[in-house]
Amino acid sequence: MISYRLYLFAQSHILTDQAFYAENDDIACSITALVAENCSDRCHGFELWKGTQLLMKEKSQQASEVLEKRREASTDAQKPRDEASDTRRNMQEAVESSAVAVAQGAIKLNPELDRSDKLHAWLNEVRSRQRLS
Repeated sequence: MISYRLYLFAQSHILTDQAFYAENDDIACSITALVAENCSDRCHGFELWKGTQLLMKEKSQQASEVLEKRREASTDAQKPRDEASDTRRNMQEAVESSAVAVAQGAIKLNPELDRSDKLHAWLNEVRSRQRLS
């Protein structure tokens, strides 16, 4: 596992930073995209770092591509099941579970995130889906 650090910004200051582990950069970017998208009512920017290397930040082409892939994966989840789609769905669920853990850690570090209606709605939606499966 590789160590990453996600910084969430509000206006021109760091709202919170959250360390987490992921298997690779693609998974870390997906986790970051989910967290950042779902707290965007309180956070106005983000950066993902691996050590001293900046991997992704808001409004970057990579962030847009990751978010688009997430949307496509959600659409794929509605299609009939086969082995490949089950694998994709399982990966999506694992990334989402990791993103939930990162978001919950960030909420504990900064009460401003606890006031994010968008983040709480997403967390409740994910928890409901997890209970059903």
